[in-house]
Amino acid sequence: MSDNPLKLFCVVDGETTPFPITIDSTKTIGDLKDLIKAALTPQFDDITAKDLILWRVIDSDNNDDETPIFLDNQPNKEKLRATKKLFMVFDAELPEDTIHVIVKQPPPDPQYLPQKKRIRFEEDWRPFTASDGTLVDLPPSWIELLASAEFVPEPRVAFEHLKGNLRAGDGITIPSMGQVPKEFGIHGQDHKLFVTEQMLELWEEMNGDQKRPYRRILSGPMGVGKSYLSYFLAAKAYAEGWLVLYISDAKVLDKKKEEESEMAMVKRFLALNKDILTGAELEMLVNDYDATYNISTDALSAIFDKLLMSRDRKTLLLVDEHGKLFEREPHVPDKFETLVPLSSFAWWGEDAKGSRLVFTGTAHAKYEMTNLPENYRQESVVFVGPLSRKVFSYLLDTYPRLKVQAIRSEVTEITNCVPRELVNLSAAVKDLPDPISLDNLQKWSNDRADDFLATALKYYQDLDPLYKQRFHNALLHTFLGSTSTVNFEWNFVDLGLIYRSKVVGQVGTQHHILCRPAQAALLELFKTLPLPDNIKKRIVTAALAGTNLR
Repeated sequence: MSDNPLKLFCVVDGETTPFPITIDSTKTIGDLKDLIKAALTPQFDDITAKDLILWRVIDSDNNDDETPIFLDNQPNKEKLRATKKLFMVFDAELPEDTIHVIVKQPPPDPQYLPQKKRIRFEEDWRPFTASDGTLVDLPPSWIELLASAEFVPEPRVAFEHLKGNLRAGDGITIPSMGQVPKEFGIHGQDHKLFVTEQMLELWEEMNGDQKRPYRRILSGPMGVGKSYLSYFLAAKAYAEGWLVLYISDAKVLDKKKEEESEMAMVKRFLALNKDILTGAELEMLVNDYDATYNISTDALSAIFDKLLMSRDRKTLLLVDEHGKLFEREPHVPDKFETLVPLSSFAWWGEDAKGSRLVFTGTAHAKYEMTNLPENYRQESVVFVGPLSRKVFSYLLDTYPRLKVQAIRSEVTEITNCVPRELVNLSAAVKDLPDPISLDNLQKWSNDRADDFLATALKYYQDLDPLYKQRFHNALLHTFLGSTSTVNFEWNFVDLGLIYRSKVVGQVGTQHHILCRPAQAALLELFKTLPLPDNIKKRIVTAALAGTNLR
């Protein structure tokens, strides 16, 4: 070799680590290709040296050996011809700490590629660096998704405070999860919520070791705090580093085309987990894609079957407003096969003990009583009702005009510690002068009772005669019976005038009227309803006894 050696630092396009090549400056670019191929053996064994494409660049090597270097990102670059002498391209005094050459592989001949590789070539898939630093080829649209801020939560470190020793009544701020429940922050508290006893109980249960998939349906009337409960569980799981797929409103899945629903879920999954998904896991999502189906179809199947369905690693699938998937026929999971895991508990089997499934919804009595197999109901259905007085007291303290001592107790009584009723009451009195009086509260209670009465009356008027009789009997037992175990139909339960509970040691589901205005409305309806024909006949024949006699 002559006295004019050059030490060129080269890097393969899309890779992270440069490598040095020492060569005489009188040699050609073609000679440089030979040395580069030799240095990259066996990686480039199937590529001839002459087919390598070399580009001269000037890129300060401030790289951390983790960030890929791409030719497309270089502002100053020159494609090098094989016949050119090196001294014509590179100065004898090369700048230090600099990448000098980027090596591009020749494009493969598609006709000789396997089908999957051919598709990736034709669709111009590109390398993406996963959270563990490994490279995985992804479609350009996916790389855009992974770079997008849409649905991206705050960093997990911002959720560290949720790992602390929380107690019922604590007011905590939950950073953005990239999605928020409907009407979140309507109390003027931004991202603050109050921890409830049920939040802590469910998290302790969910975080514990399981023998089979953890499957829960959170059911209750509108406005008792189900979405806040769900948001708390999702945020806790995210803070703990679980793989999480959180859907704040299932309505976004009710699309005309299956691929639109699939992509809605894929987008949210990638946004929530891209900081922890490894290259191998990202490859799982696209590995089966062969253009037979949309790529989101294969990806969502892999999300459910290979990532969220887990034996050891804890994962969470949480779908809020879940009942919206079942509002119209055909139900969304029946219409779109890839969404079956959102409907069928049986799909998850019994071995995926790392999997946690939580479905939350207002109109859920329908799902429980018509879609959920009976063998899952006793263990899986969790009823959500009014707040405890302790937690409600903290919430009430955030309403300056309603927390005053003169009316505080009455506010608690007429709302029955239901957050939505407190919100409604606050809105109704906002234009009234201070101080808010007991008469003001009574007027609101009467107006609210009228709203409930209109809802219940319409329900009754739309019933067939047989169901009118059954509804009357249910009201009869509600007001005159000795038990709260009452058989209301699911479509009445879903109207939101009652809530349900389970009492340890008692058989059956207990039904309770939501609040004082709802009680006044149902009592008024009961007093004005005509007696069912069967009751009239039994009165005539003196066949009534017990509760019915009363």
